[in-house]
Amino acid sequence: MEYLTGKTEKKTLGIQDILAGEYEGKEVTVNGAVHKIRDMGDVAFVVLRKSEGLLQTVYEDGVTDISLKELQEEDTVCVTGVVAKEERAPHGFELRLDQVKIFSEPAEAMPKLKGHELIDNFIEKSETDPVVYLKPLREEEKAKAASSAETNETGRTDETTETNTVEEEDDSCFTETLAKIYVKQQRYSKALEIIKKLSLKYPKKNAYFADQIRFLEKLIINANSK
Repeated sequence: MEYLTGKTEKKTLGIQDILAGEYEGKEVTVNGAVHKIRDMGDVAFVVLRKSEGLLQTVYEDGVTDISLKELQEEDTVCVTGVVAKEERAPHGFELRLDQVKIFSEPAEAMPKLKGHELIDNFIEKSETDPVVYLKPLREEEKAKAASSAETNETGRTDETTETNTVEEEDDSCFTETLAKIYVKQQRYSKALEIIKKLSLKYPKKNAYFADQIRFLEKLIINANSK
């Protein structure tokens, strides 16, 4: 096992640095925490977690300089490898590992939350799938709704109430990507609010959103019980 020795390290890059530059086919160095390891035999996918999102790296037996058995989830690592285009990976690229240095290891194995795979899939899917937007009302639609509210002071409808809610949110676009960010920040109530709005807006995806809603509700209960 190779630990940090105090030697001068290569400049490390972030996900956005790689996306913005011409790094395909070039060797780069990246820091991160091991989020998930998928062992496929001679090849394994080691997904790193960074503040910008998830980064897929590829371990190859006989190519990467350490044994896969030395890695565990939640290790903090510095990895070096070649950037390769991969549309199925988060952000559309992956890193084929040459070197791995372990900075630190967790004191004990991290417990798996119930539904851990569900939230992982939710985060990874939101980084690879096209974003679903809940569009705010156009100005003329807002004016019409406001006019209707003034003439019906004693009988406001649910539709008017929903319009007012959208206005209160300063016309923000509610997206699955934003929900993903709230999940990473452990702001589960905000993520739940967004997913519920999307579920109402896109009834054909109700089954998909229902899974997210159930799990977020469990996360909220778990967080409140601590």
